[in-house]
Amino acid sequence: MKVINILVLLLMLPPVTMGMERIAFISSLSGNWELYTVDSTGRNLKQLTNTIEDERWPSFSPDGKRIVFGNNRGELLLISTEGGNLEKIKVKPGNYSRPVWSPDNSRIIYTSIISVVPEDSNVWEIPIEKDKFLEEREFIFEKGMENFITFSKDGNKLIYSLFMPPREKVLKQDLMLFDINGRSFKKLLSDGYDNSQNVWLPDSSMIVYVSNRSGSYQIWSMNIDGSGSKQLTKTLGYNGNPCCSPDGKEIAFVSNRTGSEQLWIMDIDGSNQHQITFPPGEAKDPVWR
Repeated sequence: MKVINILVLLLMLPPVTMGMERIAFISSLSGNWELYTVDSTGRNLKQLTNTIEDERWPSFSPDGKRIVFGNNRGELLLISTEGGNLEKIKVKPGNYSRPVWSPDNSRIIYTSIISVVPEDSNVWEIPIEKDKFLEEREFIFEKGMENFITFSKDGNKLIYSLFMPPREKVLKQDLMLFDINGRSFKKLLSDGYDNSQNVWLPDSSMIVYVSNRSGSYQIWSMNIDGSGSKQLTKTLGYNGNPCCSPDGKEIAFVSNRTGSEQLWIMDIDGSNQHQITFPPGEAKDPVWR
């Protein structure tokens, strides 16, 4: 009987694909928020960190060999994607969050929190030359709280969310486009709602983001010119933290529709939504490579 039950469970699991991409994410599975990787089928779960801090916001290096991430102490750290070789990036003391590695390996961008009340931050960069990290420097400095910075495929543009204080009863965030070479800004989306957690599709033709315009936080997509908005999730509860597969055909995201925040995957058009992580523990901050 036990053998039959095991066979049934194995048949229910998705097939293993050789050379499959990995999703890095943060999980409380061990009792603390640690960094993990998993296949897109939910197989081959691997814990990379075991620290007393809470890890957050992983981002893969362009070659996929390292991950930069932050923690609840405002530090920036590096680790091998196989685990081990954990090191802190030497930057001036501060409160740093959401590091992201540029596609051309020329820089790591991150948010530096200046003040919480009123909300204010700037975007900083750590230049990289011949795999060496140079001294950090300010990259974008404007009034407000910049967050969720993501690169276009060629590394020449950034999309990020911008919150402008003072805080009102309803949180409002705009989506901004920044041209790195031209040092110019463009407002992509400003509709009076909380729009954030934005990511590019790999071909940079569209972005996927999170908005509460439908009454709850759901995942949307739109063209890079701001047209063609489409709601991809419509379930009760929270749906957010999207990231795109390398081929642009799928989206990994976080949902609490089953009672706890877990990783889910859907096709780029919102179809075929299915869960890949399960309790105990919760999951957040996925990034796909």
